[in-house]
Amino acid sequence: MTIIIKYKTLSILYLTNYINHINIYLKEHTLYLKMTDHKNDQTLINLVVKDLKDSITQEENTESSNKYVVLMETSGEECESWYYCIKYDGNEKNLEYLHKQLESIDWYILDDLSTFDLDLDHFISEKTAKELTKLELNHYFHHRKFDGVLDKIELNLRNKDENEKKMVKVFDILGQVF
Repeated sequence: MTIIIKYKTLSILYLTNYINHINIYLKEHTLYLKMTDHKNDQTLINLVVKDLKDSITQEENTESSNKYVVLMETSGEECESWYYCIKYDGNEKNLEYLHKQLESIDWYILDDLSTFDLDLDHFISEKTAKELTKLELNHYFHHRKFDGVLDKIELNLRNKDENEKKMVKVFDILGQVF
């Protein structure tokens, strides 16, 4: 007898409780259970199916729906890039405003200043944002995650300012904020 369950995520460790009684294999988001003995223990099958469905539902419900965007700072002095994962929900307007200001500059590495880039086209999950903070790739600073409300950041850029002056203004302000 084979039982099929559709799933999105599944804890393989959870299945080890039943591994002696049922042959379990995964293929393309489908979980297949096949009884290894010929007793056809319907009670065990029902128990396993119920437990697995409950586990799958619980995992799906605990996943956060928060979206994050990434502001990247690249330091000319340290030759490193740092990711600031900023919660998008609730901060849309202020992030759009910051993005518009950053896009008005033609960025390049200048002395010991940092460059900044904000990606509003691609979102990452809360889990990914948290995992990024655990990476140990940099020597000076680590990636960070911000869950709060982002204040409106005014970079005070003027059209008549030269590109280099704009870069210095942004560094002076964002270097202190982040």
